[in-house]
Amino acid sequence: MSAVSNGPIASVTVLTKNPGHRFRATLDAIFRQECSAAFEVVMVDSGSTDGTLDLAEQYPVRIHSISPGAFNFGRTRDYVFSLARGEFIVAISQDVVPVGVSWLENLLQPFVEQDVALVQGSEKVPEDGDLFYWEKVGGFNFTRECRRWNDNHGGVGVLFVNCAIRRSVWQENRLSDIEMMEDKVFQAMLDARGRRICWQPRALVFHAHSYSFVTLAKRCENEGLGWKIVGERYSAFDMVRDICGPRIWGVAISGLVTGQITTASELMFPLVRPLAVFFGNHFLDRYVY
Repeated sequence: MSAVSNGPIASVTVLTKNPGHRFRATLDAIFRQECSAAFEVVMVDSGSTDGTLDLAEQYPVRIHSISPGAFNFGRTRDYVFSLARGEFIVAISQDVVPVGVSWLENLLQPFVEQDVALVQGSEKVPEDGDLFYWEKVGGFNFTRECRRWNDNHGGVGVLFVNCAIRRSVWQENRLSDIEMMEDKVFQAMLDARGRRICWQPRALVFHAHSYSFVTLAKRCENEGLGWKIVGERYSAFDMVRDICGPRIWGVAISGLVTGQITTASELMFPLVRPLAVFFGNHFLDRYVY
């Protein structure tokens, strides 16, 4: 169900830049949803050159564009949220594919309780495709700053990969200029106000990446920057303990023995992630493209 004449109840928002051919599967899955609430899809693109805009025009999507130089995670997220007309704002990434036809219904269901401010959906790796080994085995976020954040925030880390927010809650907690991890900044603001965050495992999306050595290092450096922005320090001692942790190297050996580790980025991941997160946490001030 898409938006109706008297307006949508929910607005599915997505930020795009060259998402590639898989974005068709994302849009197909959204518009297959069987949802009791009327919804719209709002997209802000920041300079795609891969045919994304032509593709999106084939669907009933409200499309807005900004220049690549104007993109900033906090400001652009605020912008797409401001364009949303629904009472509930859904944030998804350009590289996720909702699972089944009840994803949106399930994501919105917890809002029947009036004190729920944000609903965090869940994600899993696809069952086929070129998958990064460490995402496939659930080991990508093995470093201890990730565990500390979740431990200190009720076991849930907010991700704008797949979540829904009351519009009124966002209006009270706008993001402004944030280089990275605007979702964690938003979570910290909600926690400070005592607002309720609910995890909804039945609102499931497929989500996975593949990385070269360079893109992996950039991703982890930017995460380190994001942790600094939200006040989560990743110390040299943290880094050394993560690099030397026997469990992560046991998982690496298992991947080698079974032939699941096939690239240099997968092989070097247990070393690259701690080093890159530490670098970003201590030495970066701007997002690395």
